Amino acid sequence: MLVRLLQKIDELGEEDEIVTVETEYAERVLLPEGLAVKEVEYEEDLRNLEDTRPPHKRWSHRFHKKAEEIADRLANTTIAVPWSADDGEVTAQDIANAVKKQTDFLIGAGKIKLDSPITSPGIYTVPVQLHRDLSFELTVKIGVE
Repeated sequence: MLVRLLQKIDELGEEDEIVTVETEYAERVLLPEGLAVKEVEYEEDLRNLEDTRPPHKRWSHRFHKKAEEIADRLANTTIAVPWSADDGEVTAQDIANAVKKQTDFLIGAGKIKLDSPITSPGIYTVPVQLHRDLSFELTVKIGVE
C-alpha cells in the first residue's frame, strides 16, 4: 500500500515522503495512529490531504518552507554591520538588526549562533539556525563607522 508519512519514521522515511508498506502494517499501525495517510492520485485529493494534517504540522511545514526561502536568499548576501571602538563589540542582536534593516527579513537574535561577541572589524561567517534541521552560514562584514 502507498502511504504519505505525516512525520519522520525511522527506517521508513521522512515527513511528506511517499512509501510502500504492507497493507496490514498501514491499517493496524500507521493510519490509526495518524502517522500516515493513504496516498492519493488526483490533485484535488492532494489538496484535501493537506487539510488532514494536524494544524501544528501544517504550520510547521509552511514555516520550514519559508525558512528555506530565507536561508537561500541570505546565504548569498553579505550583511554590513557598523562597528566603532567606543561600542567595542557586535552581538547577535546587532547582526539581527542589520539583517532586518538591509533585507526586511526578521531573524531573532537567538537564531544567530555566535560563541562570543565580535570585537574587531573584518569579514566573518556566522552560523544561523532557522529551524531545528535548517541552518546556513551568513557572511557578516563588520566595518568601521
